Amino acid sequence: MGLSGQVGGSPSFTFPIAQLVEVAVRDLSPGIKYPRRAVSVLNRLGAALAWLSLRHLDSDVRLRDGWVRLSARALGYGEVVGVMFDMIRLLIEKATSHRL
Repeated sequence: MGLSGQVGGSPSFTFPIAQLVEVAVRDLSPGIKYPRRAVSVLNRLGAALAWLSLRHLDSDVRLRDGWVRLSARALGYGEVVGVMFDMIRLLIEKATSHRL
């Protein structure tokens, strides 16, 4: 199962991130080994984190005319970082543990 089937948080927000991560994971896998594209994905993820760092992510209530119109679990900065890098980190840990 790919990462896109395991995404938590706000699917509309994390889905494009998960798609980029899947590209990086595939490109770092032993069968493909295309590190140039994986590095490009990591650069894009880093740029996205820099952009997100300037935003306020913890508001989970949307108001209109003083009335609550939407209330949902907020996606935190740490969760976004997790979606971006946990799968890549696990792949690297797995690859380095086989070398020992």
